[in-house]
Amino acid sequence: MVIHVIELADLPIALPLGPGQQVRPPSRPAILGQLTAVSGGRIWSATSPRDLRSLFTQALEEMRARYLLTFTPAATPFEGWHDLKVSLQNARGEVTARTGYFVAPKTR
Repeated sequence: MVIHVIELADLPIALPLGPGQQVRPPSRPAILGQLTAVSGGRIWSATSPRDLRSLFTQALEEMRARYLLTFTPAATPFEGWHDLKVSLQNARGEVTARTGYFVAPKTR
């Protein structure tokens, strides 16, 4: 996945398809948003230098209040994408988690 992200980040503004045809790839902010959503991350964005202190403080507070959960499937999962849903029961809070995981094909 890292290679694909790097390749995607290096795409030119327009991709030539044929004579006179072009397709625009998603903008870099859109790609970052998609990558962040899939990985369970968050984007911190400042509109001015004055915003940096409060955003940094907010990020630190979130890091201090987080928990790390791990998951091991009971059976060997088949290759491909597997959706994950993380939620709280009998508790209040915000869950930020990745949307799933990928199992690569087995190499011989």
